[in-house]
Amino acid sequence: MPDPRPAPSPPLPQTQIGWVEKLDGTANVRHADGSTGVLHKGDNVLQGDEIRTGSESKIGLVFLDHSTFLLSSNGKMVLD
Repeated sequence: MPDPRPAPSPPLPQTQIGWVEKLDGTANVRHADGSTGVLHKGDNVLQGDEIRTGSESKIGLVFLDHSTFLLSSNGKMVLD
C-alpha cells in the first residue's frame, strides 16, 4: 500500500551573506542544515548560521552590503 503522506520538501539552499574577514582564536559554526565546522579567515558565512567564539577569541564578519560585525570571546550569534 503506498504511503499517503506527501513527500518531504527538499532542503532550501543556503545563501551566502558574508565572509570571515578577521579571526583571532577560534570560532565554530553550525549551519542551518545541522552540519558543523571550524571557521577560518576567508570562509563564507550563510544565512541561518550559528557562530560561536571561544574564550579569548573574536571574529570579524563582512556582509555582502559591506556592513561589518565583530563578535567577542565566548559569543554566540545566529545570522538570520
